[in-house]
Amino acid sequence: MAVTLLLGGFFLWGTRTVSATEEAKAQVFCGFNEKLTELIKVQTDTETDSLQKIKNELVVRKELLSLIIDCSIKEAELLKSKLDLVKIKDKEMVKVQDRTLSEIDLAIDYYKNQTPGINDLGIQGSKLLAKKILDWRASNYSDLVGRVVNIITWNTAEDFLIVADQRFLDVSLGVSGIKEESTEVSKVLDEAKTSLENSKTLITSSKKSILEYAPNSGTIENIKKALEELAMTYKSFFEMGQVIKDETLKKIE
Repeated sequence: MAVTLLLGGFFLWGTRTVSATEEAKAQVFCGFNEKLTELIKVQTDTETDSLQKIKNELVVRKELLSLIIDCSIKEAELLKSKLDLVKIKDKEMVKVQDRTLSEIDLAIDYYKNQTPGINDLGIQGSKLLAKKILDWRASNYSDLVGRVVNIITWNTAEDFLIVADQRFLDVSLGVSGIKEESTEVSKVLDEAKTSLENSKTLITSSKKSILEYAPNSGTIENIKKALEELAMTYKSFFEMGQVIKDETLKKIE
């Protein structure tokens, strides 16, 4: 459930990054399925007179609006807690984290400010408010969620990079004597270095994108590529160990 919220699914209308399965889980979580079923039941009721039918539909729509707002607030609060727990060492990124946390607070305030007056709405008013929230989310909140995901993922990649960088130094020292005698070890070490450098470049570029509020999609793709390069670095470390083992066995034989 937390993953669904973190990716930014908005339950009723969702976003393109959220699968139908995730939307379904979110609807169940917030009780939307039950309330939507109730709304459809009221709208298709053929036994109740027209005036009462409108009144019944309005009651359900107001309850649904309140549910949407309450659940959106909980979603934003969860998003804030996820970002707040992230331990970032980079000073510039800490500032971005703090600024983004403040923006989430503003989002929470926005949702809370939509609640007063719901009881005074008519059918058309309830539809307009739902559209207003949807439009605001599409132009503001969805982008905010994307930036939070980028910050958290970037920080994970940065932590992995620090560990991989130290690991590369240790491995380089460990094979300093062997690589002069083995072209294969030297080759694999160079491959590890290339992957590590590629990862550094991508992570640095991603940080710059986050600082400059660049489009979220391109930023997250670069971070993913950085993580893939780090995986290639560790693959090279593993291959190097196997090469050294094989060459040692050859010497013994």
